[in-house]
Amino acid sequence: MSHEHLNIEFEDADFELCKSDLETLQNRLSFAINISLNEKIGYRRMGKITHAFVEKSIILYRQYPELRVSFIPLDKWENDWAVYQRLLELQIKIKNLESRVADTLTMLGKQNTNAALNFYNNLKKAQKFNVPGTKAFVEDLGSFFKEQRKKPKKTKAVAKSKGKTANLKGKAAKPEDEEAKE
Repeated sequence: MSHEHLNIEFEDADFELCKSDLETLQNRLSFAINISLNEKIGYRRMGKITHAFVEKSIILYRQYPELRVSFIPLDKWENDWAVYQRLLELQIKIKNLESRVADTLTMLGKQNTNAALNFYNNLKKAQKFNVPGTKAFVEDLGSFFKEQRKKPKKTKAVAKSKGKTANLKGKAAKPEDEEAKE
C-alpha cells in the first residue's frame, strides 16, 4: 500500500478525545512506576525462557501446597503474575500504537516538508520574474538553509579513501554505500 499522499482527517475534537482517553488510561494505570537506569540494569528482564520458567513455577507452587513457603503467599504471587500478563498485553498494544503514530508522523513530516520546499521553489521562480513581495519571502525562507550550507565539505583524500574501501565481496564500495553505514 502506497503512503505517498496521506489524506488524514484528525480534527480538534478527535484530538481532545484522544488526549482525554490517554489521560484516562494514565489514571487507570496510576500504579505504574518509573525506575532508574541503574535499577533497570540490575534487574533481570523477563524474556521467553524466563516467562516460561515463572509460569511453570507458579503452576507447581499452586499444585503442591506442601512445598510453599510463608514468605511467598500464593494469592499475592498469582495477583502479581496476572497483573504482569495484563500489562504485557497492554504494552504490546501501546507499542503497536506508538509505532503507527511514529510512522504516520514520519510520512506527514515528509509531505509537509515537500509542500514547503515546493512553495519555496515556486517563490524563487516568481522572484526571477520580479513578482512583487517574493524577494523578502525567499530571503526569509532561505535563512533556514544557511545552517545546512555550513556543513564541512569532504576533502578529496577522504572521498578517495571512501571510494577505495572494500565491501564484503572484495569490490570497491560505492561512496553512497559508505554513507549509508554512517
